[in-house]
Amino acid sequence: ILACGVRMTGLADRIADRTGLGEALIGGVLLGAATSLSGTVVSLTAALDGRASLAFSNSVGGIAAQTAFLALADLLHRRANLEHAAAELANVFQSALLMLLLTIPILAYAGPDVTLFGIHPASYALVIIYVVGVIASKRVRDEPMWQPVGTSATQHDEPDEEQQDSRGNLTLFAWFGGLMLIMGACGWSIAQVASELTDRYSLSASLVGALMTAVATSLPELVTTLAAVRRGALQLAVGGIIGGN
Repeated sequence: ILACGVRMTGLADRIADRTGLGEALIGGVLLGAATSLSGTVVSLTAALDGRASLAFSNSVGGIAAQTAFLALADLLHRRANLEHAAAELANVFQSALLMLLLTIPILAYAGPDVTLFGIHPASYALVIIYVVGVIASKRVRDEPMWQPVGTSATQHDEPDEEQQDSRGNLTLFAWFGGLMLIMGACGWSIAQVASELTDRYSLSASLVGALMTAVATSLPELVTTLAAVRRGALQLAVGGIIGGN
């Protein structure tokens, strides 16, 4: 997981430059989804095994761990506050989208216990709102209704001209996809180990999910965020955490 995370950061940075979509959007959608794949597989596998507490606590614990990793990245960037230096409208918009998505499970808890085709309506809402939010993020970046005020500490998203890569776009995406498959396989393995730990040692599934699997599967976010800050890709670092959450 750690090794894949290191490789993914460089690939995502080059893809952002090649496609012109920007580090914030690529970080929030592509890198965020890729680094979260192992954690997603853990939750899906646990849910299929009927371990609801492990599935839910792994997801929520991962959000907490990744947000803490963003604070570590802020410590690494000594010149200015990371969120200030990485001021990007797409990241601000996706942060608002994240807060909206986090309120939906809370509303589901407070509301009636109903299902539609065996699934709670809140689950449908999460997927639909996320997809609409991603499309809106692209539109906000292309046609912003306001601009952040730049200061001497603001670092803009500029393509890295000195880092030329002779590989074609398809090759970059193929490498990225291969790393995602490895991450997914790692997530499945972690889920099996976590399930065995809860059974063999009579551990709380919520404890294992929040403290063990969540931290283990969040390691890509830690690696990619720190690596992105060291590369100067600040929007990619912040966008990767927000998108992963």
